[in-house]
Amino acid sequence: MDIFSHSSKSETLRYIEITDEQKKKIQPVKGFKSGDFVSSKYYSSHDWLDRRRDPILIYLRYISHFVYIIQGFFKIYKYFCIFMIIKLICKLFKILNKAA
Repeated sequence: MDIFSHSSKSETLRYIEITDEQKKKIQPVKGFKSGDFVSSKYYSSHDWLDRRRDPILIYLRYISHFVYIIQGFFKIYKYFCIFMIIKLICKLFKILNKAA
């Protein structure tokens, strides 16, 4: 498996050949079905493969942040609905107590 990588020190593309030993360490990334592979050890041990500058990973990071924000809003909305239901029940009991 051979890849092109972006050099973090210079703005040129370099052709890098991955050895058989390194191929064994490469794990498939969850969620990808097209055969894209990422090895965290391989990324962390080489400064020329800078994960932060990979556009796909940047987009995935933005999407995951957006999902976390939406999930947070739903959690807040859920507790707000529970609070409003309890408040409505309390009002109902007050009305029933006045009527009795």
